Amino acid sequence: MSESRGLQNLLLVSGVIGLLVLGFVFDLILQALLDRNAQLGTLDTTLVWFYPLLQFLFVAAVVGLVWLMIAGGGYSRWVSVVYLLIGLALLYYNPVLYVNELPDSLYVVVQYL
Repeated sequence: MSESRGLQNLLLVSGVIGLLVLGFVFDLILQALLDRNAQLGTLDTTLVWFYPLLQFLFVAAVVGLVWLMIAGGGYSRWVSVVYLLIGLALLYYNPVLYVNELPDSLYVVVQYL
């Protein structure tokens, strides 16, 4: 029983890390499409379709993680602490990234989450 709880806790923490990586990857894809769009000089239809598709996939991943948390029952306290620390870091990164010149991909991840 405790081994299954440990695996569920590991899955919840790795899910948050996966969401951050997913945000970075989606930002890289969108940035490449925007660069391609600027080179072509017209609105590329792949950009029109991929932008909402990537947003939908990201929201579906977030909803899946939330569903796993709710359906899984009790999870350990350290999972809550990890979520709290990541949430606070994202909360305070937003004004710092808006003012300072840092990579856009980190700012986009903060905006997504």
